[in-house]
Amino acid sequence: MRYAKTSGSTVSLRKVQTEGRRNRAAHAIGRSLVAFLILLSPARADVVADWSKIALHTVVSSERRPANAALELAMVHVAMFETMNFIEGGYVPRFVVKPYRPVRVSSEAAAAAAAHYVLVQLHPGQKPALDAALQHSAAAIPDAQEKSSALITGKALGANIYAIWASDLSTAGAGGKSKTSQAWVFTHGSGANSVAWHWIVGQFIEAQRLSPIESARLYALVSMALSEVYGGNAQGSYKSAYACGPCAAGAAIEVILESELGLAGASGTTLTGASATGAAYTSSRIREYARGVSFEPISAADNRQHSVSADEERGTKIGLSALTNYKPSR
Repeated sequence: MRYAKTSGSTVSLRKVQTEGRRNRAAHAIGRSLVAFLILLSPARADVVADWSKIALHTVVSSERRPANAALELAMVHVAMFETMNFIEGGYVPRFVVKPYRPVRVSSEAAAAAAAHYVLVQLHPGQKPALDAALQHSAAAIPDAQEKSSALITGKALGANIYAIWASDLSTAGAGGKSKTSQAWVFTHGSGANSVAWHWIVGQFIEAQRLSPIESARLYALVSMALSEVYGGNAQGSYKSAYACGPCAAGAAIEVILESELGLAGASGTTLTGASATGAAYTSSRIREYARGVSFEPISAADNRQHSVSADEERGTKIGLSALTNYKPSR
């Protein structure tokens, strides 16, 4: 960073003030994440759900743009699933080659380590809190050697996924922050951004009695679709490139959940938000919910009403494309 020519004391003071602000922000985020971790129940031992929430909390705390957030969350979810699939098998991998010999370590502990690695690379300032989260996840493994092997395996696989996806970060505008805090409000206009959609999808997934690897797979499929809606076409912009971003996202999510959970599983959670006018809006169907909420009001004057069906069609195609990944291998 360049400073105007001035006295050494002034430059030093500016540096101290800047560094102080950064440290205070990092410590505040770290404390927030540690407080959040206390809420995670060791008895439940749902590592996939826990690290999905940790990833969401981390991204929200860092105020990422929806395009950046979608890509980062996809990296975390893909890393978790690919790691579990590498160890357990059962699905056709996309990024990580299946091992020649069985890997006999805890797939859930390894998945936590993979998610941890990706998040630390993306948010190095939160490493202490993320380290504490990893220790929390690995606490269920009493054997030190087994625990170490699982964490080493997960870290290595997480590093592979991060390396594969890292080039996409520059395209999405790595590190870009949201220009308004409204993007992170889950109640008003909650269908408008990628983070809120992940939060909503988590409710549907956790309502099902899925195995950990099945949950991880579903999170990965949805994350890849949302990354395409908010990142692949938005070129790092604040919102989706689609006129009705929520419509495209909702359609993509609905086709994935209906395919994997059935119609009942994709409509078993009541979604509450606010319409474009600010009125309370409730729906049990994702696509209907997406039509009823919007970050920016859709008025007749801007002709965006006509784009709803077109964007839903595009979102459906994105969801169907995501479903071509991670097919059962047997």
